[in-house]
Amino acid sequence: MGYVQSFNEIEQWLDELRRNLSGAALVSAVEQRIAHETDYKRLGILNWFLANEHMARGRHDAADAVLRRDRTGDVYRWYEDWRQ
Repeated sequence: MGYVQSFNEIEQWLDELRRNLSGAALVSAVEQRIAHETDYKRLGILNWFLANEHMARGRHDAADAVLRRDRTGDVYRWYEDWRQ
C-alpha cells in the first residue's frame, strides 16, 4: 500500500474513532495502534495524527514528544538543510 492510500485509510479510521471517542480515550486508541504498527510509513502517519490530536488539546509538550520520537522528520529536515 502506498503512502497516500495509507494516509487516507488511517484518516478514515481516525474519523470513525472520533464518532465514538474523544479526549484521552481517542489518544489512547491511537497510541495502542502505534504500539502494534510495524510499517514505518504508517507509523509516521499515526505519529503525525497523534501529535495533531495533542496540539488540538493544547498539549504542545506531548505533541513535541511524539514528533521527536519519529526520527523521519529529522532526516527530511537534514536533507532540506543540506540542499540549501
